[in-house]
Amino acid sequence: MNIAIIVIVFAAAAGSAVLPLSALRHWAGKWRLVALLPLLVVVIWTAVILLSRSVSPDSHQLWPFEIFTWAMITMIYMVTMMTAKRMFEKKDAENAS
Repeated sequence: MNIAIIVIVFAAAAGSAVLPLSALRHWAGKWRLVALLPLLVVVIWTAVILLSRSVSPDSHQLWPFEIFTWAMITMIYMVTMMTAKRMFEKKDAENAS
């Protein structure tokens, strides 16, 4: 059962990483930084989990759920940022014409 949970967590994390990676590839300027933020946070949080578990194996017992939660937050964040970007671009296009 533990293996199944770990596979689901890593699949969700990988799936949630697709949105920011795609945005990094297609967005320019400050929007690239907006897309980079969730990736930086998940890398830092993963490092914290790994370091904590190396010091004390009893820490972060629910680490798969921590990563899964962040994956879901990343998806919500990226959908919100994509919507905001489209709204700003639409507003800029209307102002330009």
